[in-house]
Amino acid sequence: MANQREYASRRSKISLMAAASGTSGLSVDSMVRDLRQQRGRNMNTIINNQDIELQGFRNQAEQIRVGTAARTDNRKIQRPSWAEVGLQTGIAGVQGFAAGKDIQESLGYGGDPAGTIKKESPASE
Repeated sequence: MANQREYASRRSKISLMAAASGTSGLSVDSMVRDLRQQRGRNMNTIINNQDIELQGFRNQAEQIRVGTAARTDNRKIQRPSWAEVGLQTGIAGVQGFAAGKDIQESLGYGGDPAGTIKKESPASE
C-alpha cells in the first residue's frame, strides 16, 4: 500500500515538474519508466520478504510438530486378561481373610473387644 502511494506521489510530481518546465517527450517518459521499474523492484522485495517470513513460520510449525511427535508415548496399553484379574482378586481375598483372622485372634474368638481387656483383681481394690 505504501509502495503504491509513493509511486503515485512521485509520478504526479514528475508530471507537475514536466508541465511547469514545459518539458515533454522522452525525458518525462524515461523518468516514469524508471519509477515503474523501481516500483516493480520494491514489490518483488516485499513479496520475497513475505515468502521468507512464511517459510520461517512453516519451518517453526514443522519443528513443533516433530518435537511433539517425538515426545508422545506410543506404547500400547495392554489390558489384563480375565485370568490375571481373577488371580489378583483371589489373592486379595485370601490376604483379606488372613488379616481378618489375625484381628479376630487378637480380639478373642467371641469378637468382643471388652473381653480382651484385663479386669483388675479384687485384691487391688
